Amino acid sequence: MTPSRPVVKPVWQRAVLTASACVTAAILIAAVHWMRALVIPIAMAVFFTYVLSPLVAFLRKRGLPRVPAVVLVVGLAVLTFLGTSLILARQVSDLSETLAQNKDRIVSKLTAARVAVVGEGESRWAKMAAEFEHSLAPPPDPNTPQEVVVRPAGTPWFSRLEVVVGPATEAFAQAGFAFVLVVFMLLAKADLQDRLLRLFGDTGLTTATRATGEVSRRISRYLFSQLVLNVSFGLLCAVVLFLLGVQYALLWGFIITLMRYVPYIGTPAGVLPPTLFAFAVSDGWWQPVTVLVVIMGLELVCNNLVEPKVYGASLGVSEVALLVSAAFWAFLWGPIGLILSGPITTCLLALGKYLPPLRFLYVLLGTDPPLTAPLALYQRLMARNQDEAVRVVTEAIPEDTPEKVFDDAVLPALSMLVQAKRDGEFEGDEEKQVLGIAEEVIDELVLEVRSRTDKTAIPANERLRLLACPAADDAERLALEAFTAVLTEQQWEVKVSPAGTLASELLDTVGQFDPDVVVVSSLPPHSLAHVRYLCKRLRTRLPNAYILVGRWGTTTAEVAEADAASLSAAGASAVTNTLLDARAKLSGYRPVLADRASESVIPGTTVNGEAAFGMAPA
Repeated sequence: MTPSRPVVKPVWQRAVLTASACVTAAILIAAVHWMRALVIPIAMAVFFTYVLSPLVAFLRKRGLPRVPAVVLVVGLAVLTFLGTSLILARQVSDLSETLAQNKDRIVSKLTAARVAVVGEGESRWAKMAAEFEHSLAPPPDPNTPQEVVVRPAGTPWFSRLEVVVGPATEAFAQAGFAFVLVVFMLLAKADLQDRLLRLFGDTGLTTATRATGEVSRRISRYLFSQLVLNVSFGLLCAVVLFLLGVQYALLWGFIITLMRYVPYIGTPAGVLPPTLFAFAVSDGWWQPVTVLVVIMGLELVCNNLVEPKVYGASLGVSEVALLVSAAFWAFLWGPIGLILSGPITTCLLALGKYLPPLRFLYVLLGTDPPLTAPLALYQRLMARNQDEAVRVVTEAIPEDTPEKVFDDAVLPALSMLVQAKRDGEFEGDEEKQVLGIAEEVIDELVLEVRSRTDKTAIPANERLRLLACPAADDAERLALEAFTAVLTEQQWEVKVSPAGTLASELLDTVGQFDPDVVVVSSLPPHSLAHVRYLCKRLRTRLPNAYILVGRWGTTTAEVAEADAASLSAAGASAVTNTLLDARAKLSGYRPVLADRASESVIPGTTVNGEAAFGMAPA
């Protein structure tokens, strides 16, 4: 039974779908940017809903109804926000006064820093800096007429009020809208989840339930843990800054807390304001240097020791994806987008994991290998990148044995090369070059296999003769090289016939070598017709030999069963699809093969659970 091939859409249809997806994505991105005044509050509300959900769930487990639990959690959050805002506003006001009072000290520090960098007097660096300063901000020419702008008399205070009140009103409106959404989302969380599941219909209910469960539990727990960790880290930094004598420690701790939401570069950017402030107002260098070293040391400890224990299993978001996401959302939404980029990315990753239309998000954002080992090896071979091809197989050895790497990566990659040749994808001598690189990769694994093989010698008269022949081309010859590597060299006298050997030439080799075992190598999608023909000719010439057919890489049970039945009817003793199974079969039959001169095995009996076809003595 041949497995059904996947339906391949025509080229024009795939092009239309790709163009439609690109246009749809462009429209969505433009809409998210243009409607940011509406979308940002919704995103903030979803974020805080996930953050506060564990607290609501905790209170509900203690017997408190949902409405009082939501009111209590939201009330505590609002009080915390208002108290923090009042403290920060007071510290920002005091900071502006402090900077104004220390203006002379700041200027002297900047001058000293400039002299330390570019020198003073007539040095070349000083002249170059003066020229750059003159070119960027040339002094005004006294002969140039000055432009005079006449404005109508008005109320300056009203103009200044309008500049301040406009953005403040918009920010408060967005904050109020987000607050209302958070309350209603927490109250109607189950109802919203059921309505979302209803959109997927009955057929997609299982997948949708898994996706929403992933987002509701894992993402919520992750974001809550992230909030607690960031706030704790900010408070710890504030305490350290206070002990070091740095003013406005709470303000700097709040900035560090916010910046920790920016992946990888957040803490270095957040530590700059307190460091620069300490440099500007302190008398020496010890305070700013101590601030920088202590906070970055705390960050290293937090990243390597605390975060793995708090977060548990990683969400699987790649580093590059987090950085690109931070830049993308900062471009769309500004600072709010920069802070929300991490949570948004994790939510998109969870959705892409379970929703097939969004699967590309899981591939682009996740840390799972984008290509399986066979595909990765095949791609490196087609790119003729030998070093990377060797790296693919050597990196798989610590997890699996070299023999299993042959079965799981090398043989499927060789089958893909056979398929590429069948489809006419090779040009010129490209096939020869690719197979040459594949041979080098296989040699690397062969050396690893033989380095781990038992070297115990056995008498030469106990070695059995094994003839290995490829059914068609060099790819199957390479598969035989892998096969002979997994055999115990001291137990088998192996002879490999060249690729493309005619059946008559193979029979002549059989007459000269007189093998006990013949192994025929075949890689799908090569046809079985020639393999069946070889089996019939070999069985006629060697009625007592053990003929093993390696149909390497066949993974479908139905196909393997059909191939085995067809080849057994043609004279094959056994059919296998992996090197490890082939070695096991030969190991099981080896005692019978070694004793066939003294013991008779009647056709139709079984050895180790398999039919002993052709095992009777001559």
